[in-house]
Amino acid sequence: MTIQASKMLFEQTTDPEVIRFTHLQNSATWKSKYLTAEEYAQREQILGSSEIALKGSSPSVRRKLKEDADYLGLKYFVFKDLSLPDTGKTSQIVSSCETLNRVAWCIHPESHGEIEPVLSVCIGGVYTIPEHRGKKFAQLMITQLNEYYDKLSQRPGASSFLKWKFMFLYSEVGDYYEKFGYVSEHVPLHSITQLDDLYKLYCEDSKGRYLSFDDYEDLVSLQKTQFKAGLKSLHSVQGKSYVFTVEPSLDIYKWFQHRDVFLSQKFQDKPPSKFGFRLEDDSHIIWHHHWLERSLYVLKVYIKGDHEKESVLQKLLGACVKEAKAAGLSHIEFWDEEINADAYPKLFKLLEKVEDGSNVYAENGSRSAVRVPSGLKEEEFTWANNTK
Repeated sequence: MTIQASKMLFEQTTDPEVIRFTHLQNSATWKSKYLTAEEYAQREQILGSSEIALKGSSPSVRRKLKEDADYLGLKYFVFKDLSLPDTGKTSQIVSSCETLNRVAWCIHPESHGEIEPVLSVCIGGVYTIPEHRGKKFAQLMITQLNEYYDKLSQRPGASSFLKWKFMFLYSEVGDYYEKFGYVSEHVPLHSITQLDDLYKLYCEDSKGRYLSFDDYEDLVSLQKTQFKAGLKSLHSVQGKSYVFTVEPSLDIYKWFQHRDVFLSQKFQDKPPSKFGFRLEDDSHIIWHHHWLERSLYVLKVYIKGDHEKESVLQKLLGACVKEAKAAGLSHIEFWDEEINADAYPKLFKLLEKVEDGSNVYAENGSRSAVRVPSGLKEEEFTWANNTK
């Protein structure tokens, strides 16, 4: 089928009615068996009102980034077929998507080895309404989305924040997005199902305290220092011209926690109150209750210093096991870039004994992929902290 460009329209929307319509539509795929379409739309509305989604309106962010702050937060887009009857504001919508835009840090060809803030654009919610599939609307929409952000970065006088922006996504359809310029950066997933064996043979108890919803800003500050040091090291050791990472923030952890709390009502009598654990030296672990998969998902591990890292992890994972079992979850999951065999050989030696091999190194169903600024080649960039 030939599609006339003049009959298609890609546009950003802030209309709550239109946004709700797109969520009700894509709920058919993503709501799971536990939520109704209305409940799914309600959850998405909560996320759309969260701190990270409204980041661009933060007074402190606006003082720092000025007009560039306008591009932060959750942005919604729709793709319309104008040849369809126009009977209302949603009647011509055939596809939709959204982007969660955050501050990232980057050493780029014009930063002279210094770390600068840049825009990161994370694509999600790519969906075509079933009756309009087979017409390549999603492909056209992603192409238009790429062009939308490219025009921002390439316009005359664009700040370095926009000029050196990068776009990324987590694909559930393999390498599908490579045709749009996204380079797959697959990271293995590790799953621990033998929690009793892990606790008995590896973990250690330790003094510390659990993290609640938003009481660990000081720990995120430690992560920021670590991330910046890591970028400097990668740039000097690997000699890449473009090294980047998304900035850690309390707000992105709270994004996961908003989801966590909302979904918990389907599985528990009361919402969870523990979202991580900190040791007395401020080493810590942050997790997310993935209720739908009955998993405790490790979002971040921070270990202070480079000595005895494994003994610290034994204590942090001990807290993980306790929380997983208390919440009725069946397993613990983490990405290889967060916890890997090179850094923690004792853990992986144990896992290879007590776990099925397909769990120890699992195919990650959420494949990360990145699209860097035009003019750069794949071998010229490095994505640091490529985790969930």
